[in-house]
Amino acid sequence: MSFAYSDDALREVDAIFRSTGQVIIPLTVTEILNEQLARKLV
Repeated sequence: MSFAYSDDALREVDAIFRSTGQVIIPLTVTEILNEQLARKLV
């Protein structure tokens, strides 16, 4: 089972980065449960 992000959600992440410079790394439940967090942050 996996949850995905909508295009709207990903556009919001991009908008926040463009306006503030803050980086948000969207993670799915599957990535967290499979311990892929470290790979995504590298």
